[in-house]
Amino acid sequence: MLSGTRKFAYLAVFTLLLILLVNLAWWFHYGTTGELLEEELSRRLVSIARTAGASFSPEAVDLLLEDDAIAYLAAVNDLETVRANDSLSEVFIIDENYHYLATTALLPDTSYFLSSLNGVYIDSLFFGEATAALTSRSYQSGRIYLKSAFAPLVDSRGIIAAVLGVEASVDYYDAMLELRQNLYLATGLSLLGGLVLGLVFLALQRRINAAEQRLYLAETHAHLGRMVAVVAHEVRNPLMIIRASAERLARKTGREEAAYVVEEVDRLNEIVTGYLDFARSGGSLLAGDSPEDIDLGALCRAAMKHLEERESDQKIEWLEPASP
Repeated sequence: MLSGTRKFAYLAVFTLLLILLVNLAWWFHYGTTGELLEEELSRRLVSIARTAGASFSPEAVDLLLEDDAIAYLAAVNDLETVRANDSLSEVFIIDENYHYLATTALLPDTSYFLSSLNGVYIDSLFFGEATAALTSRSYQSGRIYLKSAFAPLVDSRGIIAAVLGVEASVDYYDAMLELRQNLYLATGLSLLGGLVLGLVFLALQRRINAAEQRLYLAETHAHLGRMVAVVAHEVRNPLMIIRASAERLARKTGREEAAYVVEEVDRLNEIVTGYLDFARSGGSLLAGDSPEDIDLGALCRAAMKHLEERESDQKIEWLEPASP
């Protein structure tokens, strides 16, 4: 059987572990949800980029590289259709120098302005081993978060001569931010709740310890009472025999020592009676609970007489107290 202290210690540890596991589960779910949304958006953008790139023939890519106006207008029209249908931020085509060949931006620059962020992905299509569409990591532009996907475009020679990019706003970022703030709040509240529970456990533990101590003392008193009762009964029996013998001796001899023995036996019997009262009802160890009047003069005379008889071979001189 576990003691109360250990039980509450184990309960407190279990509660803390439970709070910790719940918080870890919340944050794991948060991280997993973010990764799933990121993967889903990546798959969507890659699919859009591949589909849009497939609509541009090698001949159309050649015309864009030659700055053909008709090819440019047709490309912009196709890109705008993709942007509107898929709710994208921007769709564009750039060459290996990050120059725009076509874009849906209202006020486009001559060069792709996010080349410092996404240049590594674009270069991997032009100069690396990547030949399929790929996505960038989410990035911040101003106050919004964006994510891009890039698909290669080949010219009539079968060489990757341009890259089609699609850019979309990370719509779930605000929701994830709100979820993260709620998790911070929930974590703080759970830790506060754990602290409150710990204080409650501590208070309960103190009360239980006090109750256990009182129970232990009560059991100890009960065992002591039973022991005192047994000892008192065993002492009382020979005292009664001694008293009866002293009374008989007093009647036969008339000696005062026998009477003194009777008095002392009675006094011892009163003490034993006090112990019995304590054992039976938890009363005082004294014969009575209320004070009694004592004749000090008689007590002194009895003590003087007893001392003179016991020290009969000695000369005892008694001094009278000085008068006030």
